[in-house]
Amino acid sequence: MAKSAEVKCVEEKVKNIYYRAREACRMSREDAVDQLGISMTKLGRIERGETAPQAEDVVAMAEAYGDKSLFNYYCSKECEIGFKCRVDEVRPVGLAEATLGIIASVNAFNSWKDKFIEIAEDGSIDPDELEDFKAICKSLKKISALTERLKISVESYTSPSDKKG
Repeated sequence: MAKSAEVKCVEEKVKNIYYRAREACRMSREDAVDQLGISMTKLGRIERGETAPQAEDVVAMAEAYGDKSLFNYYCSKECEIGFKCRVDEVRPVGLAEATLGIIASVNAFNSWKDKFIEIAEDGSIDPDELEDFKAICKSLKKISALTERLKISVESYTSPSDKKG
């Protein structure tokens, strides 16, 4: 019998990032609770989004599942410190997309290089330099975000034994 659209919608909501990470490494719930040292009930609640995991749960899941993107997800979506520090969620992308994005952003930043040096020379930001400085910071933030995407992409291409180090 085919599943109704409503049931499929509910199932998709249940499959949060922690569930998908466990499934991606083909680990059963039973094996996961053994490796994570948490109860079946707690894991089920985390995977259904009924309760937020603790930081130590996320560390254990990331290591057991071989998925370090769980760290960024937790810090950007569930951690109070991450909220206060404005940690952005970084979604993994293909290696080519990440690499080309970084190169394009660095090339675009080169047009700001001389202005950046000029602003920094006197050790202060004058009022007439503020708008340029904000644009420079925005450009650097984009490079930083793309670098994080590349880092996560590279981690997804490494072997499980490489991921532990």
